[in-house]
Amino acid sequence: MLLGGPAGEVAPWIARAQQWMKADYHQPTDIIGAHWNWDGARTVAVIGVITGMRVANAEAMPAWLQTSPFNKPRGLAEVKSLPKPD
Repeated sequence: MLLGGPAGEVAPWIARAQQWMKADYHQPTDIIGAHWNWDGARTVAVIGVITGMRVANAEAMPAWLQTSPFNKPRGLAEVKSLPKPD
């Protein structure tokens, strides 16, 4: 997850985000404001598209670091078959 914020002191933004999470997140008041600045979200979206395109067009699949707990062999997941219809 990429996350950013304005330059400068972060404490006021953290407090503002915490208040929004408490009061507005997934509530009827959780609406888009006309005054919102979308520059940061636009930058994150562009980074996501560029990253996705580089992964999709690469010669090899991405690989986990050898030391990563997520580094497990691919294709060995147990496949459960669906029940046969009557």
